[in-house]
Amino acid sequence: PFPPLKERFQRLEDALQIAHQMWGEDNGPFEGKHYSLKETLNVPQALSKPHPRILIGGMGEKKTLRLVARYADASNITGQIGADGLRRKYEILREHCGREGRNYDDIERTVLWIMNPGPNGENAGDMVEQFGRMAEAGAQTIIGSVGGVVHVAQVLRAQRAPGRTRAITEAQVGALLAQRHALEHRRRSIEG
Repeated sequence: PFPPLKERFQRLEDALQIAHQMWGEDNGPFEGKHYSLKETLNVPQALSKPHPRILIGGMGEKKTLRLVARYADASNITGQIGADGLRRKYEILREHCGREGRNYDDIERTVLWIMNPGPNGENAGDMVEQFGRMAEAGAQTIIGSVGGVVHVAQVLRAQRAPGRTRAITEAQVGALLAQRHALEHRRRSIEG
């Protein structure tokens, strides 16, 4: 069974602190509320500098968005709350950033969205308008699942206003997972 919510957030914060420490210059000991390490060694070091990007998903105003402001490079909030809901969450994130001494604009704001283009793409125009409203609210990237990707991608490209937002489609996620699988297979064959 899962531990209580409070403990899960404490464990998440410990893990985020460990990640930041092990990706930094200090590989010394770590003492958190739930985890204790003699050293936070990470060998080989990450290729991404200063460290791999951290995305935290959720929209809790007191804990989740505070953790985003303190540790994350990107935030992911459900688009189901609409543009006004996103605007409110982003304002709260901005306030947390101010308290943490963090530049709000350094955090990528992503939205999780279930996209319904319709069987023949008839809803694609409405989707583009929704993306525009989310972008105006502060969203920078839409992450979602799309049916009929090829046709919808063509419609979206044709209707997308420059600089508004970008969409990561199911096909792109599938391609990334396939790449990951191939790399893992290659690693296993080398280790052998």
